[in-house]
Amino acid sequence: MDFGRAYGEADFPEEAILEFKKTLAKNNTFPEAHYSLGAAYLMRSGDTGFALAEQEFHTELRLHPNDAYSYSQLGYIAMSLHHLDEAVSDLRRATELDPHNPDNFLLLGQIYSDTDRPADAIAALRSAIAVTTDPTRNHYQIRGAHYQLGHLLIQSGDLAGGRKEMKIAEDLLLQNRMLDQVYLAGKPLAGYQFPRAADDTSANPKAVAVEKDFEKRIAPAIADSYNNLGASAASEKNYPEALDDFAQAAAWNPEMEGLDYNWGRAAFAAKQYRQAADLLGRYLQAHPDASGVREPLGMSRFMIQDYNGTVDALSPLAEQLDATPLIAYAYDESLIQTDYDRGIDRMVRLEKANPNIAVLHLAIGRAYASHARDADAEVELRTALRLKPEDTDAQYVLATVLFALHRPEDATPLLQTLTMEAAHQKDPELYHRIGKLQLVNGEVKSAIASLQAAEQISPKDQGIHDDLEAALHRDAPP
Repeated sequence: MDFGRAYGEADFPEEAILEFKKTLAKNNTFPEAHYSLGAAYLMRSGDTGFALAEQEFHTELRLHPNDAYSYSQLGYIAMSLHHLDEAVSDLRRATELDPHNPDNFLLLGQIYSDTDRPADAIAALRSAIAVTTDPTRNHYQIRGAHYQLGHLLIQSGDLAGGRKEMKIAEDLLLQNRMLDQVYLAGKPLAGYQFPRAADDTSANPKAVAVEKDFEKRIAPAIADSYNNLGASAASEKNYPEALDDFAQAAAWNPEMEGLDYNWGRAAFAAKQYRQAADLLGRYLQAHPDASGVREPLGMSRFMIQDYNGTVDALSPLAEQLDATPLIAYAYDESLIQTDYDRGIDRMVRLEKANPNIAVLHLAIGRAYASHARDADAEVELRTALRLKPEDTDAQYVLATVLFALHRPEDATPLLQTLTMEAAHQKDPELYHRIGKLQLVNGEVKSAIASLQAAEQISPKDQGIHDDLEAALHRDAPP
């Protein structure tokens, strides 16, 4: 028996089988000998050894009716053959005889979950967790119980409890990976011994099989749980948490249907526009008929100044965009950047239909200014400021237009008003823009003062420093 266990623990099943048969040749009723022979058959042949192994386990129970290990193995075999009622009966008997073995509770939890008995599954998984005194056992096998329990709790509406179990499982997974790194590095683990089959079931073939199969089997469910958590967090406008949950879902099942859409919409709501553009763009590529994704995708691309991408996303909706003026504005502005004539025509029509939207007048004023239509630009920009007097962009662009119209006496007070407003006194970019504009229009000393103010607010900005050096150089005596 000792030789057989040693061979089995060292993964030499053929030698183990020979030794256990020698035991039985000397004493056919020797305790655990039939069980051990059956376990060795499973170790050698896997599911093709079920018939031989099952025969030995039944013999063990006929001789020793309270052998928990044999009931446990029979439950595993019945479960593998989809004889679920028989599996539940054997595994429940195993838990009665050996209530401190988590493997049996894990298998029961899996069967109950697969047969839509969530309350029983939750109870079994909690029992598995409760009796696991060493979470490192079987390479942190118990983390599977935490994952499955978290998934079931979420399905039952206990989001907080489910999230807690998921977090525990993630921590155990990280610890397991660290343990694997130790093994790969060849570092010894002090005090570690392979447990004896007669004393512990952690070397049982069923435990090994469950561990190998578990992550592959449970991955879609875990991904679904994280997706549900993300949707819940997003509905509560907790977007950072939602984004983290969707990222976890992708780690478990990157091909999960609808994940990119949910994740992308959360990123859009969180104003993470580049991430939203990538995710929603990928979703649209896989679902070209999904028109509902085009608006958030187009707006995300617009916010990162991907004007060609904005036009591509929104063009199929062009005829219906006017019903949502701000989205129509993003499309028309992008068209102006890529096809000026089409874009300005659309923007002018949109402005006439919505004359009280300041950003439309600003967009047209900026477009006119870029094409040297300065007088028309002034009209639009002053209208924008009448509708939204605090718009610094409109004030700045109007100042550039007034300089272009050779009216510095009108432009300079406008710039001074910008810098005097308390809300903008700490804005280095505003002073930087004003300084560059003043420098272009020959107001060198004013430009130096503006750029020095910008540098004082943001002393590490190389662009500000370079423009200030240029202004000082122009002001230097010949």
